[in-house]
Amino acid sequence: MAGFARAAADAPLQLCVLGGNPFGAALNTISGKSVGGRKLEVSLLDMDADTRKCAMLFIATPAEKHLERIAALARGRGMLTLGDTPGFAQRGAMVNFFPEDGKIRFEINVGASRRAGLKISSQLLKLARIVEEETL
Repeated sequence: MAGFARAAADAPLQLCVLGGNPFGAALNTISGKSVGGRKLEVSLLDMDADTRKCAMLFIATPAEKHLERIAALARGRGMLTLGDTPGFAQRGAMVNFFPEDGKIRFEINVGASRRAGLKISSQLLKLARIVEEETL
């Protein structure tokens, strides 16, 4: 995804989790790992936190009511927004995880990723369920 290249090549890659930690101790196992030659840093944020440093922002279910505002802030910034709440991709998140047939699948909102300045690989798109945003 092209947006991640905007930061300095040696700058840490920031994964931010907003609205609580649904992953528990699993986040500790990925923090500090190398991703594309960059160190991954994990931050747990509250709703008042500044998200501008985030390359990826996981929006936990308790933050659901703020999704549209968060998605609007991500536009043009190269920040990947993720979630695991039904309907998140249709409401503006770029990637949403969901259970299906005993497995975890994902859906991608291509329009939201384009507006954020991110290009998602065709190989990843082949594996995803593609969704469009709801229009009111």
